[in-house]
Amino acid sequence: MATPNLTDERLAWLAVRDELQRQSRRGFGQFLLRLGGAMPGPQGNGMSITSRVSAPTGAREQRNARMVRYGIAADDLSRRLSPDERATLREHGTVPDWFLSQVIEYAKHVRW
Repeated sequence: MATPNLTDERLAWLAVRDELQRQSRRGFGQFLLRLGGAMPGPQGNGMSITSRVSAPTGAREQRNARMVRYGIAADDLSRRLSPDERATLREHGTVPDWFLSQVIEYAKHVRW
């Protein structure tokens, strides 16, 4: 995997980004969104089916904020990778087993 123009921080983010996006959609809020979108509402309320099914702006903003916190956490934690872990990241595009769980935990404490 040739990655001459990407930093280790960027490579680490790319290695965990998809899983973190899945994580950011989980939880009770996602359940409520699905439930609200599935429930029929009165047709005369001025809401189209698209606006009832798609996520409210607040939920999207919450997911986006969570992804920003994940990104900051991944960036900070990637600086702690050992030389061997960095070599594996560059060669295979994978992070160590501890990395993802640490990003999720670290992100809980990120303030921006």
